[in-house]
Amino acid sequence: MEIRSTSAGIPTATVLASGAIPASAVGASPAFVAVTFAMPPAVTAGSLYALVAHAPGAPFNAFLWATQNTGDPYPRGESFGGGDPLPPGANWDGVPAQDRAFKTYVNPSNSFGVGAITRNKKKGTATLNLTLPNPGDLAGSGNGAKVSSSRAVTSKSVGAGQAQLLIKAKGKKKRKLNETGKVKVNVAITYTPTGGDPATQSVKVKLKKNLPGGAVCIGC
Repeated sequence: MEIRSTSAGIPTATVLASGAIPASAVGASPAFVAVTFAMPPAVTAGSLYALVAHAPGAPFNAFLWATQNTGDPYPRGESFGGGDPLPPGANWDGVPAQDRAFKTYVNPSNSFGVGAITRNKKKGTATLNLTLPNPGDLAGSGNGAKVSSSRAVTSKSVGAGQAQLLIKAKGKKKRKLNETGKVKVNVAITYTPTGGDPATQSVKVKLKKNLPGGAVCIGC
């Protein structure tokens, strides 16, 4: 089984990922059989890809990919057949009246970006600006730091796009901030896309605060 790119809606000869199904896993009755791709490809939402299956043996004497000849359960796809020697190339004949049954499972990206830090020197806080590729959950923690969203929780559900986390000092870090006007905290940001795996990045954040009476810390 292969995942291939397409051109004008037709499978190309470019294989993006491949995996094998043991013959022993295929029974006499139609059923879904799992195939795992050792190196899954990175796919782009909205792009059209092809699933290509081939097996050694004479046509109709090895394995059959079950088809449905009535209705259109996969309206955005089209069935193809090819007569190239194995492995098949890019020569395909469309069979628009058929749909071949399949299920796909996509692991959403958990790679997120950390942008500019916005500081509130009056309150001594900082806002981390993040860019998220998918909806999911966002959380933050740190020694001497309190991390919250705009709803004052340490974990929240977020949508794709821009998100923010508010950073405050606590404990000894807060006392130092109030005494000197600045302090550094290490914050661990964990982002878990819906249905995917968590990813964590560590960020050093400098908090600054204007002290009463214009006090200035010298040599700290």
